[in-house]
Amino acid sequence: YLLFYPIAFTYARALCRYGPWMAAVLAGCSGLSEPLGALMTVLATSSPSPKTLACSLAGAGGLMAWTAFVEVMPEILRLQQSRAFAAGTAAGFLSILLSH
Repeated sequence: YLLFYPIAFTYARALCRYGPWMAAVLAGCSGLSEPLGALMTVLATSSPSPKTLACSLAGAGGLMAWTAFVEVMPEILRLQQSRAFAAGTAAGFLSILLSH
């Protein structure tokens, strides 16, 4: 669960212009997509097959990679913050390694 703290912090930090309470509410709402998706899966199928589960995880990983490298990275480079991007990426990988 260590992985989710940087994500929540990033959302809240980006939304601070709306005020601290609104940023906290919006960042919290952004985390509802995972439990809602899990609920929809449980309601749609009683037990997903290993192949379905593997394909779902691969698709989610691909979407995360696409978002990071096609949408976020150009914005960071536009802001000339490549060192911050490298440090954040390294910290993210390290947090994943330490949490497993």
